Amino acid sequence: MLFQSDREQAKQIYPIRLKENLQLNTYSISKSFKLNANEYVLIGKSNSENDENLGYRMLYIAMDSSAERFQKKYISKPKEEAYVYNPYFFEFLDGEKFIIVEEGYEYMAGIDIYRLRNSKIDFLGNISISGPNRDSVIGHIKIEKLNDEYKILFSGQVEYRVSSDNIINGSTLLVSIIEDELKIDLK
Repeated sequence: MLFQSDREQAKQIYPIRLKENLQLNTYSISKSFKLNANEYVLIGKSNSENDENLGYRMLYIAMDSSAERFQKKYISKPKEEAYVYNPYFFEFLDGEKFIIVEEGYEYMAGIDIYRLRNSKIDFLGNISISGPNRDSVIGHIKIEKLNDEYKILFSGQVEYRVSSDNIINGSTLLVSIIEDELKIDLK
């Protein structure tokens, strides 16, 4: 029988945000976060934007030991007309990280969920959610894991399905990730 205490809760961490953004030839970088000496998370836009390639994206660059230089290891899909794309970082004891990136227009409109494990990024899904005033939901989030099963828990009032005026008690929103598949249920 499993007990609630068997679950590990991720702690929010605050990587160094560089005062001067890293420069890439093909991207205009607006935010640069140093996870450690060999890994960075960047937010930027392609220098060659068009209708299919419009908006902010998250980039993960890491040192490639065989090439002895940094390489782009992951580039997310573009977020089209989002005004902001803000990353927040959560870490488990084994060093595995969740990166929750909040997108916003005139108001916050949802979160993209990424997992960083063994120098590899996986996109796990998107949830259309914001705080109760269409503000940030990050302060309402808790992430837990048991083996390879993850739960994203919410507290307080949140707006589920942004722009629907569907304000709910966050504890009724059940988000699980099993075998890299995001599942959302309401109690």
